[in-house]
Amino acid sequence: MRRYLLIMIVLMQSISLSSFACSMFVIKMNGKVMVGNNEDFWNQNSRMWFERGNDTNLGVVYFGFDDLWPQGAINEKGLVFDGFAMPYLEIQKYEGKDSPESGDFLQLIMRTCSNVEEVEEVFSKWDLRGMETAMFYFVDKTGKQLIVEGDQIEIKNNTIDIITNFYPSQNKDLDKVSMKHYQKGRELIKAGFDTSVEFCTSLLDTLHQETDWGGGTLYSTLYDLNEGIIYLYYNHNFDNAITINIKEELQKENHIIEIPKLFPNNKKGQEFYKNYNETISKIEELGTIETISSSENISELRKFFNNVQKINIYREYFDKVSNKWEETEDFKSAIKVYEVMTMFFPDDYKIYYKLGEANFKLKLYDKALLNYQESSKLVPENEKLKEKIDLVKKFIK
Repeated sequence: MRRYLLIMIVLMQSISLSSFACSMFVIKMNGKVMVGNNEDFWNQNSRMWFERGNDTNLGVVYFGFDDLWPQGAINEKGLVFDGFAMPYLEIQKYEGKDSPESGDFLQLIMRTCSNVEEVEEVFSKWDLRGMETAMFYFVDKTGKQLIVEGDQIEIKNNTIDIITNFYPSQNKDLDKVSMKHYQKGRELIKAGFDTSVEFCTSLLDTLHQETDWGGGTLYSTLYDLNEGIIYLYYNHNFDNAITINIKEELQKENHIIEIPKLFPNNKKGQEFYKNYNETISKIEELGTIETISSSENISELRKFFNNVQKINIYREYFDKVSNKWEETEDFKSAIKVYEVMTMFFPDDYKIYYKLGEANFKLKLYDKALLNYQESSKLVPENEKLKEKIDLVKKFIK
């Protein structure tokens, strides 16, 4: 169970890997350390939340989304981290190591570690299986960096470093890294760099990504580790920053802030935010008996979904609705949701399989057979489906 939870946690953003790549950098000069991060994804419900310290835990400022799983953070000692979704990298060094006590392993580190040496000590004791598709990057107040790639853990002390979604240990020739935003950042640095807010903001801008439908750099953070200041930017608009004093905010009670609401004048960002949540609201209507029992209402929703860009990014919300009907054993309603889903995810064998299961439970064996067969066309080598097809045929006279 622990393995499953860890995989789900670190893979939260892996679905975006082919389209977006988060970026992070550190610059240190003359005793000053600046760290920047672009968070690239499509979930418009970004969040910032604050946990006060106490006698046993450090205070931490977290950044992420509405599930409140940290995508990045800084603690009161100036330790910063960000995580990256990555291709699979086998974990080999695990024998004799302990498992993290809970899925909150990143929170544990941020609450208890002050520098990268302490982070290295924690990670080196852990069995990291379940983190095969994640890379973690830490920077402390001295500017030292720690990178965790699979079970390879390394402390670096570079004057300047840029990281994005590739394994540095496997890409020794950085000129050959194919990510355009990364190479643009390197070109900017070659012309000269410093630790000013102006330069660091320009580097964030150079590394950012955007689309016409809302995916890309949703928020950016620039950490001044010496002054304990965070500069927060929204929807890749680097002309407008919210300044956060870490010490002052961590003296308050624990609180959560919705990042989009801090930037009401960012018209494009607000439009993406509105459209994203409107689509989720429409999907959730399929979970009400009033909507699911009305063919007219379902038809109207289908028309709405037809006009949604990148409907595939909302898949988890459709699953939540269908799972709700399954859990209450209202298989007729679940079938109606699955039928809507087949219009927008026609190549997903799991939907047809679930349709088959729901029809089978309702003893609609002819329909179940068609569903299983459609699913099997998409994954012809799936033995479980072949068994299902053979089974349902026995019930058809």
